[in-house]
Amino acid sequence: MTAGSMLLQAVASPAGATITLRALVIATAVLLAMSVAFVGVTLGLRLGNVRRARRWASLEQRWEQDLLDTLSGELAEDPARFHVAPEEALFFVGVLARYARRVSGGERALLARLAERNLPLVEEQLRSSVEERRARAVQGLALFGGARSEPAIVAMLDDPSSLVAMAAASALSRRESAARADSVIARLPRFTRWRPRVLGAMLARFGPSAAPSLRAVLADRSAIPETRAVAADALRLLNDIEAADVAATLLLEGTAELQREIAVACLRLIAKVGGAAHLEAARARAQSNDPAVRSAVVEALATIGDAADAPVLLAAVDDRSPLVAAEAAHALARIGRGDLLAAIPDVGSTRALLAREVLYQRRIGGVR
Repeated sequence: MTAGSMLLQAVASPAGATITLRALVIATAVLLAMSVAFVGVTLGLRLGNVRRARRWASLEQRWEQDLLDTLSGELAEDPARFHVAPEEALFFVGVLARYARRVSGGERALLARLAERNLPLVEEQLRSSVEERRARAVQGLALFGGARSEPAIVAMLDDPSSLVAMAAASALSRRESAARADSVIARLPRFTRWRPRVLGAMLARFGPSAAPSLRAVLADRSAIPETRAVAADALRLLNDIEAADVAATLLLEGTAELQREIAVACLRLIAKVGGAAHLEAARARAQSNDPAVRSAVVEALATIGDAADAPVLLAAVDDRSPLVAAEAAHALARIGRGDLLAAIPDVGSTRALLAREVLYQRRIGGVR
């Protein structure tokens, strides 16, 4: 007799059936108890969150009324009036920060004085196990801590959380400083998951003093493509003329291996700050297999090109990418070569229809 048949016989017997039923009842009771416990824990957590939210809302309402009265001069300045408990310091400084972003001068200085006595407690939150608290602490120290808090903020660039590190980088970028810029630029690879435009704008806030380091990143062939492209975007926003030479060199020397994002960023940089000396670098990319690169070439030639580039733009009107073709047609009209568009034979081709549409748009827009 097999083990399976023996088990079936045991279950089929009255005693076996009783044992099986008892086991099922016990298992069901255990599962029910676990479900009830889970629901209880969930409700407890939710109620706890509701109570905390109500408490913070009550504190904020009380603080804000005193803040408004103090800022308006109805109440004398007195930090002790706000009765901030140690565990409330981070939240209180956050409330002050919201007002600090809207005011300046004496009112901003008053808010800084109100925050000052709480800053040591806020700095302690940099060691919190909760990344959101660490990020909020960085923001509060950046607004009110001044130079004495800068080393602590720089240290947070190496925080395990990219959210906290980005908060530190953004905080440091609020004031022009080559040293601050270098601290952030050295850690750019860890920020590549953020949107390139956000990173480029943040780096540009460091000001012209950051340009030499950014040019070095752009020229560094060992750096990852994302950071080099972001450096080019920041240099474009800074209107750094010297960067056009770096971009042109990369476009000419790296014809085969230059990554798409770097090529596009370099072409846009040349379009913004380049000149006649950089045209050859833009022309060298006109036959790229990537439509994004060809689009950037059209932009560059339309912005800084000369009469010799009109045929290149005319050829681009027949580009296999509809977007590049449209941009080329608009570029010809913008540089005053609508005559080339008008000369395209009207034989019902896509190219001819595009040329007519662009010329019509220019005409109804009052542009010749």
